[in-house]
Amino acid sequence: MGDGNLPFAMGSLLAALLAIAACGGSTGGHPSSARTSQPSPALSLAPSPSSGLPKAVWVLTPLGLHIRADASKDAAVIATAGEGTELDISESRQAGDQTWFHIKSEGGTEGWVLNDPTLLIATPVYTHIDTALGYRILFPQTWTISNGNPTSIASPPADPAGAVLTIQQAADLSKLLQTPTQAGKELRTESPIEVYGKTTFMTVYQLDAGGFELSVRVQWSADRSYLFDYRQTARQQPDTALFKQLLVSVAIA
Repeated sequence: MGDGNLPFAMGSLLAALLAIAACGGSTGGHPSSARTSQPSPALSLAPSPSSGLPKAVWVLTPLGLHIRADASKDAAVIATAGEGTELDISESRQAGDQTWFHIKSEGGTEGWVLNDPTLLIATPVYTHIDTALGYRILFPQTWTISNGNPTSIASPPADPAGAVLTIQQAADLSKLLQTPTQAGKELRTESPIEVYGKTTFMTVYQLDAGGFELSVRVQWSADRSYLFDYRQTARQQPDTALFKQLLVSVAIA
């Protein structure tokens, strides 16, 4: 596990989170429901004029993130922030080849967290929990959701990337949507891609109408598979960074 991941079973974690959702609770301080919550207007993520740092980051990993007493993996753990928790940043410190942020959590805890794109995301996010399909994922606060199977989570019209994230569940891989979902050609595959402990790969397509489509398929169990498909209809080159970060946040029951 990377620095900050809680040492407990993945299945137990998600089961508890789904139970919270069923009772109308929320995780990471953000609203959620049995299916999802509609996002409210986004928070501003303007860099700090004095330091150039983002004002805040959000915990990405489903297993939580250790907040440490100093900027070192050897420092004492003083608290653990759950996935989706907002952490306000006051300064950064370089320790060898690592960058650490001094943060304050929503509950008032202050300490240090490792700046790692598999642990933190510098985009305001909400948590989408789908109890019917048995998964959860973070998504940017400015995006809107159309529930169902598949579920679509789309960026706002002003987004220059024109992004749409589609999530589908089926009994096996052959019953998932065919990709690309629009006419196009395969450019390449990237691996390994980790989705909640399962190793798979990502296929990158160039769409005939313009833009790109990124597709990840996971056979989770004998009778359950998932498709995570990410279209960028207005980009000149494919950008996989945000999609990979959202995939890190996936938890499956």
